[in-house]
Amino acid sequence: MKQLIIATMTLVAILLTQTRTQAKQNARAAESTERIISRHLPTLAFTAPTHQHARIKKLIVRDLINGKHETEAALGRATLYFPIFEHYLRKYDLPEELKYIPYVETRLKVRATSSVGAGGLWQFMQYTAHRYQLRVNAVVDDRYDAIRATEAATRFLQDLYVEFDDWLLALAAYNCGPGRVQRAIRQSKSRDFWKVEAYLPAETRRYIPTFISSVYIGKFHTAHGLKSRKYLFHYKNIRILKLRQAARLQDLAKVSDLPVATLRLLNPAYLQGTVPVYSRGNYLILPGTAANGAQRYLTKVNGSAAEEIQLQPIELVVEGLPEKLEDPQVPKPIQQPTPEPSGWWSYAARLAGNHWLAFIAFWI
Repeated sequence: MKQLIIATMTLVAILLTQTRTQAKQNARAAESTERIISRHLPTLAFTAPTHQHARIKKLIVRDLINGKHETEAALGRATLYFPIFEHYLRKYDLPEELKYIPYVETRLKVRATSSVGAGGLWQFMQYTAHRYQLRVNAVVDDRYDAIRATEAATRFLQDLYVEFDDWLLALAAYNCGPGRVQRAIRQSKSRDFWKVEAYLPAETRRYIPTFISSVYIGKFHTAHGLKSRKYLFHYKNIRILKLRQAARLQDLAKVSDLPVATLRLLNPAYLQGTVPVYSRGNYLILPGTAANGAQRYLTKVNGSAAEEIQLQPIELVVEGLPEKLEDPQVPKPIQQPTPEPSGWWSYAARLAGNHWLAFIAFWI
């Protein structure tokens, strides 16, 4: 009995020491994170008054720590979509930071649909989609076309900036609608977003700080030890075709030696798996290895190859580029955990983090 008591006291002492050590390490890490954020946050083009920094820092820390897994996954998806956004932001002479809107809206999940019916990376409602010439019907929903929806979004943002002459107010209008923002401006008697926000919906009051925190994460995540996870596709290994004739994804997949699910993943706008005839042309994103086979097939069927689109992004994100494309249909094997030994001494050893210490303590 005496041996058991001594062993237990020894293990408790070890555990308390480890707990104190971990607490000190966490405190140092938190202090380091705070210093890094304080240094970089004021350098952003989209920033906030000093009294708002604590609010934004909380959002940043949430994504760095609690949301680390999803943040790194979203940064991986950015290697495919950010270059597309950058091309159109440059085309319309808009701030590069606006590419983080889909990051806020959907974490760059192209098939995302909200509870109120907004769809795609840029979360267009149907009436706004129609206003900017996006098709929404049973065959094609352009809101889920990464290219066509991005150009529509940049035009929409350009119009909002012309109306409000302030990017934070324009972003608020993107979230809740221009009418609500105009009403809030009248009620607040100000055109300063941080004074107007009290009259805006709660979701929009959160939206702007979340946008700023997302820009920070995108620019400075490596300073906090985060890196993008490898995504199935990267902008450097896709090709974009523009078709004016009809085509079936199933046929293109067959001639390209691809699962049709791969083409559906990259081109979710074609709801029935069919690219219809369209005078303005339809965009088709293909893995680079499949484009030549698709072009040969289109030449044979239509008499000419499809037009290939060359985008000019501001920068290419190379971090997280996979060595080869993976088949999204093939699940990765799940590694089963190794069974752990049972018994109170094994449990104590796991708490202490060291089996041999528990063994010695037990036999004192």
